[in-house]
Order: sequence, then structure tokens, then C-alpha cells
Amino acid sequence: MRQVAEALQTWPNNLYHHVGDRDAVVRGVLERVVSQLPIPPAQLDWQDWFRLLLLDGRDVLGRYRGAAMRLCRDGPSIPSAVAIIDRGVGILVRAGFGDDAPRVYSALLNGALLLVSLEDERVKNGQAAHQAATRLRAMPPPADADPDGWDAMHRYLTQRIADPRSAQADTYRYTVEILIAGAASRGPSR
Repeated sequence: MRQVAEALQTWPNNLYHHVGDRDAVVRGVLERVVSQLPIPPAQLDWQDWFRLLLLDGRDVLGRYRGAAMRLCRDGPSIPSAVAIIDRGVGILVRAGFGDDAPRVYSALLNGALLLVSLEDERVKNGQAAHQAATRLRAMPPPADADPDGWDAMHRYLTQRIADPRSAQADTYRYTVEILIAGAASRGPSR
């Protein structure tokens, strides 16, 4: 609260009086962040709707470190999130997920948000995106290593180390596709 007050060139007491406690400030910030998330058009099929929300949403959340984790925890209590939840769950219901639609919605959103949260944690802790990949690549293979597996992992790690930003974006896109494919495999086409 002191840092916010300092940035606004006011006293912390003024914040408490006009905004409320720290949680009220955090909810206000989350409200602002969520209001910037795209709400895809309702006429899209459910898979394209979630691709658009989650892929474009990553760009928004990436500008506000820590917001993704808070949304995982507090998302349903943020007023701007209600329109996104309503549209997303409604699209899933109409796609044939029925009573499972809220669960599918939660799995898709939380899976993507947690990956953004992991990126945030790395930045917060001063870790380079490729740090873990560099450490793993430097390790010797296990004595009974599968050469195909270890070689494939080394190629993958080499790509991640060479272009960490692109690798993070690729991992995120891949994860979103896996989440959607997983939902589709258990969903309306069963």
C-alpha cells in the first residue's frame, strides 16, 4: 500500500479511506486487467472461442505480473470475469458438454492461467526462461538412458535455450491445444 500511495503521491491513509484495504486494491487491479481480456464472439465454435480467449489473454496477462495467479484463485469473484464465464460456459453447454460445462471451463482457464503464473514466478525470482533447460541439458544421461528419448530431449532443450521467448510462447500455444483436445476427447463428440 505504501508503494501504491507513493506512486500516486498521496498518503497510505488516503488509499485506505477511498479504496479500502490491500485486497480491495488488488481486486480493483484485477478488475482492470480482466476488463482488457478479449471476449470472443458467441458465434465461434467452442474450440476457436477458447483459443482466442486464451491465446490473446496471455498477451494481456503478461503485462501484469501476478494477475494470472490471482485470477486462478479469485477469478469468479471479479465482476468483469462474470461476462467471460457466462459466455464461455454457455458456449460449452451449447456445444454439448451439458452439466460438465463449468468443469471444462475451469480446467481450460486454470490450465492456461497456471502456465502464465509459472512464467510470472520465473520473472519474479530473476530466473531466465532458459535457466532450467540449460541445467537439464548439462546433466549426464542416466546410465540406462533411452538414446531416442535423451536425444529428443536435448534437441528440444537446445531450441528452448536458443530462443527462450519463442519457446515459452510455443509451449503455451501447445498447452492450450492439448487442453482443448483433452476437453474435446471427453466432450460432446463422445
